[in-house]
Amino acid sequence: AAQTPTPVPVLTWRYDLTHSGANTEETAITPANVAANAFGKLFSLKVDDRVFAQPLYGPGLKMSDGQVHNVLFIATENDSIYAFDADVKGNPIWHVSLLDAGHGATSGATPVPQADVAPSEDIGPNIGITGTPAINPATNTMYVVSNTKENGQYFSRLHAINITTGAEQAGSPVAIHATVPGTGDGS
Repeated sequence: AAQTPTPVPVLTWRYDLTHSGANTEETAITPANVAANAFGKLFSLKVDDRVFAQPLYGPGLKMSDGQVHNVLFIATENDSIYAFDADVKGNPIWHVSLLDAGHGATSGATPVPQADVAPSEDIGPNIGITGTPAINPATNTMYVVSNTKENGQYFSRLHAINITTGAEQAGSPVAIHATVPGTGDGS
């Protein structure tokens, strides 16, 4: 007998805090139903830059539009976050740029240009959100690190984003500061 699919949230890198990459709660995909005529890409959605962070998924979320959606969260190297309905091709439920004053950046902020960091063909031309965010489902909060260049200075900020609206949570963002003793470049 067929089992009712269980929507499995993907709230952090590789499914859960074990980071094993194994979805041990899968109930819908089987070798019998993974065939070219019944399985494959449903649609694609446009975003503003490359995506290196793993997309995250929250099933059955009541969003700011008052509707319940299965939501796909996408973070880009342009310091943007998108919340898409995972079941319907269309415009995002919400989209925020972490390059604006409402998200802690100064006027004219950009993602860090790859050329400012080091020659690399692995990432670029922008370095904004590279690491996979993490979602706390108890508070509907996504934690994400953005990287910006503002008036010649570089910033990394930890943001706490409300996943139903895209708004910053109270006390967010927080600038990440670090120091390392030494005599080398940047010391």
